[in-house]
Amino acid sequence: MLLLRQFFTFKLILDCHNAALFPLEGKSKWLNNRAHFLIKKADLSIVTNNELAEVVKSIGGVPIILNDPIPNFDYKKHPSNNTPQVTLISTWADDEPVAEFISVASSFQYVNFVITGKPRAELVKEAPKNIKLPGFVSRSDYINLIANSELIVDLTYRDNCLVCGAYEAIAVEVPLLLSNTNSLKTTFDHGAVFCVNTKEGIKQGLEEALSRLIILNDEIITMKTLHTKRWSEAAKNLKVELK
Repeated sequence: MLLLRQFFTFKLILDCHNAALFPLEGKSKWLNNRAHFLIKKADLSIVTNNELAEVVKSIGGVPIILNDPIPNFDYKKHPSNNTPQVTLISTWADDEPVAEFISVASSFQYVNFVITGKPRAELVKEAPKNIKLPGFVSRSDYINLIANSELIVDLTYRDNCLVCGAYEAIAVEVPLLLSNTNSLKTTFDHGAVFCVNTKEGIKQGLEEALSRLIILNDEIITMKTLHTKRWSEAAKNLKVELK
């Protein structure tokens, strides 16, 4: 594309999520250099938050912020029972404090926990009985699973990552427990509780979120409206830049 741009008039736009800015979590110097080269040469690099925009600027690129829209899900809510369901959206990757979450579950015997994704055997040996591990499920089953949770949890060690599970939770209007990072707190400023990614921090976060569910349920609906409005405005700004 860079070669073609020398002969044709077009703008080169990059969609830069975390993996594009930090290939292999930043561990590969060769991939990092290639990614940074492309960012410098591109006319615009689309990022999801202010922190990543600053990274693009430091590389020598031109950022514009447009985070993900709220997905449109077809789902059905079932009547809730007396046992709340808390779902951890997980890929069991190294950037997620899954082990810490599992170690906390036994402190909440009145809660049914679900962890999505393919479990890592070494992490589930000591999993308490109130954790369910459905593994990979169909798209419709997954959407109905999160829609019928009282609380969605999505945690990451990445400072500048806007987790996909947050958008999905907003789509089905379920409150959130997220990692205590500036990018997450700024973007999801209604309907969410934030915690430190430690055993004690996650425990405190769960306690707070579960005690505030009535308020958070109202806030997450507000968040859905706010995010949709913010996204529309950001998309308009991007269209202006593309002219």
